Amino acid sequence: MSAFKRTSQDLAWDSCSFRLPIACAMPTEHLYHQLVNMTHAAMDAAGPLARLQGMLFMEGEGTAMTQYNREHEPIAETWSQDFTSTLTRLRHDLSMYNPCLPVVLAVQKVGDRERVYPLIGTVRKQQQELKIQNCFKADMEPYEMYPVDFTEIYGEAIGKQSIHFTATGSCDMGVEFAASYIAALNHGQVEECEPVQLPSNM
Repeated sequence: MSAFKRTSQDLAWDSCSFRLPIACAMPTEHLYHQLVNMTHAAMDAAGPLARLQGMLFMEGEGTAMTQYNREHEPIAETWSQDFTSTLTRLRHDLSMYNPCLPVVLAVQKVGDRERVYPLIGTVRKQQQELKIQNCFKADMEPYEMYPVDFTEIYGEAIGKQSIHFTATGSCDMGVEFAASYIAALNHGQVEECEPVQLPSNM
């Protein structure tokens, strides 16, 4: 799952009663169900012997923008609990393919991005400290991004910031994702478990 562009400041709880703290180009309640439905379709096409081996997750930039954080809903500060709830529900809904679905989480890059994403450090810290079974990390920080001029949108105080990977950076991040997953497999860190039981409030 990759980050989507946010088009509304309205982040709502979806119909499953848990929040997706994801900047998205569609109503929030649709994004999660689209993910689940696309996975079902892919697994059906793959055949009965297929097993869902894992998921890559990259998000946090939109969550780190001040205009989407309100006093009563500081989504950057609750990134960890929101992600945990999202992953718990996802593992439940995809449990027929892999009840303890491994996830490689991209830990957000802060360098040369903190003006356009003022709360990116808050998100990164939570991602670094997150401890969930079968959730592994891939750090974005070392990899090359290219600058985008935000002067016309946000003014000179923001100026140029690096928000997207270059082609080289994308390839390097792909290698980082793969290395994290393979290392987890090789070191026996991918654990088997029983299907997720959801709390009554989910």
